[in-house]
Amino acid sequence: MIKLIEKRPLVTIALFTMAVLLPNLTALEVGIMEARNFISAREMLTEGNWILTTLNGEARYAKPPLPTWITAIFGAFLGIDNVWGLRLPGALMLMFLGIGVFTLSRKLSLSKTHSLYNGLIVVTSAFVVLVVFDAPWDIYAFTFMLWSIYYMVRWLQKDTTLGVALGIILFLAAAILSKGPVALYVLLLPFLMAYGISFGIAKSQKQAFTVLGFIGIGVALGFCWYIYVKYVDPIHFNRMTNKETTNWSSYNVRPFYYYWNFFLQSGVWTLPAFLSLLYPYMRSRVNDLKVYQLSLLWTLLAVILLSVIPEKKSRYLMPVLIPLAINCGFYIEYIIREFRQTATWKEKVPVYVQFGLIGIVFISFLVGLYLYPLFGEIPWYGYALFVFPMGIGVILLRSLFVFKNIRHVFYLTFVGMVITGFVISPIAQGQITNGNYRPFSEIDLPPDLPVYGYEMAIPELIWAYGDRLPSLDESDLVSVKIPSEFVVLECGICDYMIEEEFVGYTLKLLDTVNLNKIAPGKKYYKYRKTARVFLAKKR
Repeated sequence: MIKLIEKRPLVTIALFTMAVLLPNLTALEVGIMEARNFISAREMLTEGNWILTTLNGEARYAKPPLPTWITAIFGAFLGIDNVWGLRLPGALMLMFLGIGVFTLSRKLSLSKTHSLYNGLIVVTSAFVVLVVFDAPWDIYAFTFMLWSIYYMVRWLQKDTTLGVALGIILFLAAAILSKGPVALYVLLLPFLMAYGISFGIAKSQKQAFTVLGFIGIGVALGFCWYIYVKYVDPIHFNRMTNKETTNWSSYNVRPFYYYWNFFLQSGVWTLPAFLSLLYPYMRSRVNDLKVYQLSLLWTLLAVILLSVIPEKKSRYLMPVLIPLAINCGFYIEYIIREFRQTATWKEKVPVYVQFGLIGIVFISFLVGLYLYPLFGEIPWYGYALFVFPMGIGVILLRSLFVFKNIRHVFYLTFVGMVITGFVISPIAQGQITNGNYRPFSEIDLPPDLPVYGYEMAIPELIWAYGDRLPSLDESDLVSVKIPSEFVVLECGICDYMIEEEFVGYTLKLLDTVNLNKIAPGKKYYKYRKTARVFLAKKR
């Protein structure tokens, strides 16, 4: 089986990514970032706002349109309210990211098996997976930029064909059309610096200058949308750019060292990722020192460039995990190759800790769910299903401590992930632990009356409503454009009394919307996802 896995690495990465993600695409509730993106995609289909993109009918130029276009196309075929279908392109992008890491690793002369390790590590790094749900447009930008980098490496290695040139330009432009200049700064710039230091450009100056020219063309092509929007709608565009520029310097400011624990974002690969960063230890153990130096410098330079920006969020580290996965792959390749032969007992201890903990997690997952029910009440068959990941855990620990076969242990880790995902999926789907959960589908709204939100722009509520939800403010209440009778939603976290705001109106409480499936008091319960529904009549 392992020979087959390593013989077809691209198929392995693709099948593994889809096996983990596809059954679980609807396990998580739609978050605030996702809701914004899905609303924009919905309004592309329902209102035709493909170029001048909108959010609840208002201009939204902070996010470039390419990922929204892709999502809208999937929505057109699979259903614009189908969350599984809208998340599918993000899952596919994660798959292409893993394939891209493998392909780039091969182009950098790493072995097929070593490159497979890199691809599997990146698609299982915690923040890389979470970004598919938490900030889904990021995965597009960094995947496209990685593929542009792959074609740059081909060109620098003197594969100077038209297809390679187009690959550099088009993928770079796609990255900009997905998240603006971010990928240029945090992924491409540190790569170019690291590549120049590790490999030099003395023998390929002509190719290097040509690559810079292609980058310029790609940047120009990628920014065409921005230029067009600025020309057509300068007021809203300038307002957006001023806000984004201000945020970079004054919003969510963190100290310079905020990102120094970046390797923790690898999740299950935290310990190998950290050890792979220890250059004095790794330099004599890697099978290609120049490529290792490239991945190490690429990782560290990306962290430094992120650190100099005052605005910091943990999810901004996602692109750092791409070169870190390649770097981590060197450590994994070493311990698989030398664990039995030359590894000292000091080197074996971290391996036993790393994979021993994984095996214990597989075995004890059921106990954890019983003591702390993550999904509420688990049906009897749910407990029965967990015999499969428990079995993988037992086999993994036996391979680790008895046979000391780290190659088997490594692949068993991924098998356990897939099986655990399949077991959790039927248990997680539809689980509701909040007795007050009440979506819009259960709200009996008066027919033929317009629905508004009062000083409320909560993306999750607008998305769940299924249509535009025009926002009212105090000045609108005296406008002749407002009908004498309408339905209004009051957000659950507002600090005002709506009865005091609606002077001259009679308000009747109809119901309360609550989109939280988990009970109040839990970590992920969001009060912003609640709203009182009133019938308003002018006196």
